[in-house]
Amino acid sequence: MKKRSRSYSTSVVHKTQIDFEQSVTALKELFLNDNIILIDSKLKKYVRGLVTSKNKALVCYLDGSEKTKSIQTLTTTLDKIFLNKKLQVNKKTKIVVIGGGTLGDFGGFLSHILKRGLELILVPSTWLAAMDSANGGKNGINFKEIKNQLGTIYPAKNVIIIKSLLEQQPLDRKVEGFGELIKIAYISSAPFFNKIANEKLNKIDIFQYLPMAIDAKYRVVKQDPLETKGIRYILNFGHTMAHVWESKLGIHHGIAVILGMYFDFLWADKKGYNVAKDLKIFFQSEVVRGVLSLFYTDLLFSVSRGEMMSLLSADKKRENQYIKYVFPNGPSKLKIESVRVLEIYEEFLRQKQL
Repeated sequence: MKKRSRSYSTSVVHKTQIDFEQSVTALKELFLNDNIILIDSKLKKYVRGLVTSKNKALVCYLDGSEKTKSIQTLTTTLDKIFLNKKLQVNKKTKIVVIGGGTLGDFGGFLSHILKRGLELILVPSTWLAAMDSANGGKNGINFKEIKNQLGTIYPAKNVIIIKSLLEQQPLDRKVEGFGELIKIAYISSAPFFNKIANEKLNKIDIFQYLPMAIDAKYRVVKQDPLETKGIRYILNFGHTMAHVWESKLGIHHGIAVILGMYFDFLWADKKGYNVAKDLKIFFQSEVVRGVLSLFYTDLLFSVSRGEMMSLLSADKKRENQYIKYVFPNGPSKLKIESVRVLEIYEEFLRQKQL
């Protein structure tokens, strides 16, 4: 496949270049120079050929789980950087992150605060990260067991999407990627949404859809790069309840997004939004039906009122007792409505009885 590159301006001062590559050998030069490279420890075997005695880069292997997004890991990593006598960190140093969205969030935060901002290069290793978290600049670490309470908006200079790295993922990661793909497709257009809803899990080539998904996300991000106008909220479709289920039940993000979208479709339908046809299309997806059959159970509705109210009250979209909630109203026609935190819990109870 011929190499493809795309460039996106998210603001006057930030531009992100997206490169599509076949193999990790495309990263060779980054290891030879004085860079800081953070790698998910599970990917060690995939980059083994790049780590040699000729490297000048400081290579740090980190756990790719949520526990890495902590003040403690940030401090430990900074100690490794500043105590390393071979690496002279300066404004030319690049921070390269090879991993999923969790490690990308951590590395993005680190790159922004270190030396008041070092060039960030993201190499996503999951479908979810490739189409979502690696693009748009949002990063952060967790605090007091609440996701992304400390963070900045700092777009990567370069996102390198490597086909062989993405295709090493197991099937369940493909399901997660599908969750984010059908969400961005719905935000984008009716034809995109219909096409994704009709894809079969064992046949879908997510890699071929990445340019479309990334284009769709940047169309939104460019309108609200610093998340100050409220436009960027629509990217949170399906995410309010998804974050609750992720935090309390440990459900993976992409799967939680499918569940969250279903929750939002049902609520929007009750409120009179124009979603009856969309709900039917959404439900015709074999992936969606599979996820709902496995997860839309009593366990999903076992979250207590106290737990839910606590998490919703910490939501970044909250203003006083209200949350900016994203409701579907037709593909590319989502609506943002201020709803009381208690209303979300009341709808949760209603759906529990369905």
